[in-house]
Amino acid sequence: MIETPRLTLRPYRPDDLAGLAAILTDGPTMAFWPRPFTLGEAQQWLEQSRALHQAFGWCRLAMVAKGQVIGDVGLSHLVLDGEPLIDLGWIVARAHWGQGLASEAAAAVRDHAFGALGLTLLHANMPGHHAASRRVAEKIGMVWQKNFANPRNRGLPTALYQISRGAG
Repeated sequence: MIETPRLTLRPYRPDDLAGLAAILTDGPTMAFWPRPFTLGEAQQWLEQSRALHQAFGWCRLAMVAKGQVIGDVGLSHLVLDGEPLIDLGWIVARAHWGQGLASEAAAAVRDHAFGALGLTLLHANMPGHHAASRRVAEKIGMVWQKNFANPRNRGLPTALYQISRGAG
C-alpha cells in the first residue's frame, strides 16, 4: 500500500469491482482506450491485477480517495512497438479530472518502483493526442522517446515516454 497526501494506492480487493467497473465502463473516461470495458472485462482486470500482485509484488492498484475507488494506477508488463517494458499507467474517473490526482498517484508509484521495488526503468504510453496524460508523464519527470502506431489501440499514433532511476 502506498499513501499520498490525498490518496491510498493499494492492491484490488474483490469488493472493489463496482467502483472499478464504474470507471472502466464509462465512455468519456475510456475515450482514449479502444473502447469502454464490459463488466466482465472490468472483473478480469481486477482479477489479473490481483494475480500479478501475488506473482510479482506489483501490479495495477486501486486509487482510493475518502474510501472510494476513483481510479487505477500502477505497473504492467507490456510489449509496445516490439519492445518488452514495464509500463506505468493511470486512469482517473472523469469526476476527478483536473485535480492533479493522476500526477500524485503516478509519482508515488514511480518512487515506489525505483525505491522499494528496485526497478531501474519505467515507460508510459498514451495516444499522442491525449494532452492531459502527456502532461502527467512530463510532470513526473518522464521524457518523450518516440511516437508509434499502436495496434493495441486502433493503430492510433501513440507517444512513448520513459524515466530511469535517478533521472530528473
